[in-house]
Amino acid sequence: FLKDVIDEAVENGISFKKHKVMLLFAAEAFTENFRDHLLKKANVENTLTDAINIYGSADIGTMAFETPLSILARRLALKNEKLFAELFRGTTKTPTFAQYIPQFVSFEAPNGEILVSVDSALPLMKYSIGDHGGVYNFTELAERFRSHGIDLKKEARMAGIGAHLRELPFVYVYE
Repeated sequence: FLKDVIDEAVENGISFKKHKVMLLFAAEAFTENFRDHLLKKANVENTLTDAINIYGSADIGTMAFETPLSILARRLALKNEKLFAELFRGTTKTPTFAQYIPQFVSFEAPNGEILVSVDSALPLMKYSIGDHGGVYNFTELAERFRSHGIDLKKEARMAGIGAHLRELPFVYVYE
């Protein structure tokens, strides 16, 4: 939908250069090339802070969200084939990679099946959402990167997102 809106706006002579554009996606996973394409067309300033994707469902709502750190981590993993394969076991596709607030929602992924527990109007415990993926706490993720020679916190500082660093857990989702 956003791609259609942006493409048609440009085709109809609407200039995004006059505006501070930020994008919020609520969709299946998409590639970083797709993100870059839309950001360039819409004149979005910062790849890591100005265009995020959320992970949600009709029955639960928003469960997790991309953060500057999760976007950076995914982009770094895409540049390192071995890290990508180790980090996103079970897929060669680009997964959604998001952080979540464990006080509101919790994920588990036994055998790669995403299970979610959430305390809402209808409390759900270990609800199978029908998605596949995995879960990492912050320390586990940092260790995976470190084992491939990448200091995730240092990379975040170098990318100018040190102030956006939140040591929340991560969930990756595909299919």
